[in-house]
Amino acid sequence: MNYSLGNTLSRGGSLNADGLSLNLQFAADKSLTARKGPTPTFTRASTATFVGSDGLIQSAAINQARFDHDPVTLASLGLLMEESRTNLCLQSNAFSTSPWGIINTACAVSQNQTGPDGVTNSAWTFTDDSAVNSEGRYLTASLTSGVAYSFSIFVKKTTGTPTTYPAIWLARSGTFGGCVINTTAGTATPITALGVGTIISTTASVVDFGNFWRVTSFITPTVTGSWEISVSPSGNGSGTGVMDGTTTGSAVFWGAQVEVGSFPTSYIPTTTASVVRSADLCTITGADFTTVYNESEHTLFAEASGMSHAGFPSYLSFDNTTAAEQSTLAGYPSSNRVGCIESDGGATSAAVLLSVTLSQNNKMAAAMKLNSFQVSLNGALGTEDTSGTMATATSFKIGRNWQSVVLSGTYKQVKVFKKRLSNAKLQTLTT
Repeated sequence: MNYSLGNTLSRGGSLNADGLSLNLQFAADKSLTARKGPTPTFTRASTATFVGSDGLIQSAAINQARFDHDPVTLASLGLLMEESRTNLCLQSNAFSTSPWGIINTACAVSQNQTGPDGVTNSAWTFTDDSAVNSEGRYLTASLTSGVAYSFSIFVKKTTGTPTTYPAIWLARSGTFGGCVINTTAGTATPITALGVGTIISTTASVVDFGNFWRVTSFITPTVTGSWEISVSPSGNGSGTGVMDGTTTGSAVFWGAQVEVGSFPTSYIPTTTASVVRSADLCTITGADFTTVYNESEHTLFAEASGMSHAGFPSYLSFDNTTAAEQSTLAGYPSSNRVGCIESDGGATSAAVLLSVTLSQNNKMAAAMKLNSFQVSLNGALGTEDTSGTMATATSFKIGRNWQSVVLSGTYKQVKVFKKRLSNAKLQTLTT
């Protein structure tokens, strides 16, 4: 008979020798219901979108957990947890409606294509009929100098060599930043020249959404004030990043989004005003917490794909809602590290850190016991900290730290053990 880790038959005939107290299989079960232990409480004060099992973008109601999927393979990615974000683009998918205006002479738009939401005629065809200047649609938004923004949009895939390369960019008083898009190859080249004006150094990313690419340009404005958010079906004729506007052609767009942050989050639809998507919160407290927690020793395990460690968030956290008492599987922004962090009596008691690659699936565990602290990441161990005391906690949080800084990403599975697992077991668990 085979026994999973945490459910091993000991010499004394006891099951669960490792003290498994919580087993959440988000990706496999697509549910908050625990296989072992209490079901966590989930809240979110707004609706939010996610990719369903059919690969299409859909909406979840207030306080409804989102179980995300790969839009191409349809693989279950697990529980989607995201920080609060605001889409600054008004009428985010209504490009013929004010405040969207026309760039240069003319740019016909028609809502006549099926979008990444699977809705007939939800996506827009932009047509440039002039080879004189880049044409398109734009609106304005107030942006802050020195703040990182993610400008994303969905653009439909094409086959063969593109006849024109669509573009998205931000502009103000002769300063520009953005990218041109190869709709066949799924690449985005930062704008390098415009003929006039100053180019902001930017980067870009592309994510495959089946029949669409989601293209994001990462831009940090150099001036505070009103900036133009622009979309063009023919910003470039060669894909080199030079904004020449010397070709005619068309492209299909859906869902524009500008948000503060170094990575794009799930699409936030807007109409006449900017829209806030609230943070996802997943917690175990009260009597349920006591069934999961063992103050003297424990191990936290997560299989997750985190997007950013900004603000020192936690993948998993035992804490008392203050920085003084916390026992966490934490994310560190400095060189992107994951760590076993223990704070007791207001001071850091122990810390073990390992470098991690974000935006990919990682298996990680933190083990804690008096004078014995360790972290394991994808089968690799840190350098054990042999000096430290244990925190006193009152709550368990998934995807955020004691002050509710959310670690955005997808969480495939979460386990808690009431034992400090051996280093060998940590390696097995995270391999």
